[in-house]
Amino acid sequence: MSNEPVPTAGALEGGCNGEMLYAEVTQAPPAAGQRYAHLTLTNETESECKLSGYVGLQLLTASDRPIPTQAEKLPAPKPTVITLTPDGSAYARLSWTVIPASDEPQEGACADTPALLRVTPPGAKSPTTAGWELGAVCAHGRIKVTALQAGPPG
Repeated sequence: MSNEPVPTAGALEGGCNGEMLYAEVTQAPPAAGQRYAHLTLTNETESECKLSGYVGLQLLTASDRPIPTQAEKLPAPKPTVITLTPDGSAYARLSWTVIPASDEPQEGACADTPALLRVTPPGAKSPTTAGWELGAVCAHGRIKVTALQAGPPG
């Protein structure tokens, strides 16, 4: 995997699409009222592909019904071009609150509990899907997400 400067204009040549990638969400240590996870995308093909920027996110029920989701892009780290070799991976850090907003239910779950996370790679039209076993996302489904970084999470 290599990092290159991000192109200033145009589409990313050789970009990864959802059919090429396996997505997995793994929990990271929580903090008071906050939850953290790593979203890892792994190239399942025998060809290189490239990623740069932020993934699109959509929480889903077990029956694929969309749950309100708002992906908030964090400014750091800055996006770079990541070349995924076969079996190579990139990841983004995710964070969200489990404290209900004032207009969400204060007792029980603040929202529907997701079972899946639909992930659209940057610049791609086709998504991939990961399992979600991390509970409801409060504050109207707001998930903070970093730009993709090379390698598995450290």
